[in-house]
Amino acid sequence: MQLAPHAELMKLREGYGGIESWHTIVARLNIGLVAANAAGKEDQAKNIRIGLNAMLKVQTRYDKTGKWGLSGSDLREVGDGLVLTDNLQLSLTRRQFAQAIDYVWQHAAK
Repeated sequence: MQLAPHAELMKLREGYGGIESWHTIVARLNIGLVAANAAGKEDQAKNIRIGLNAMLKVQTRYDKTGKWGLSGSDLREVGDGLVLTDNLQLSLTRRQFAQAIDYVWQHAAK
């Protein structure tokens, strides 16, 4: 679960990512945001939200240009959000992280 979003981020960076890359990354960041909020980790939630906002900019840019891509700041912000999510996963119990996954699946995947 940790490697796929990073691989998709590199695809976007290299210019051959697509909608699947976007969804993979956004799902992972959403899970991280839910987990951070549930664990009361406000600073981590704030920084993960910055990564999500960067992904919204990526989507907006795609809507305007028809091309998937990242600015330098987008790459850094999304990468930071993914690393925070990875570290958060390691610091929580499996049950806590599974609850975040379930929440995102129930609310965002519809």
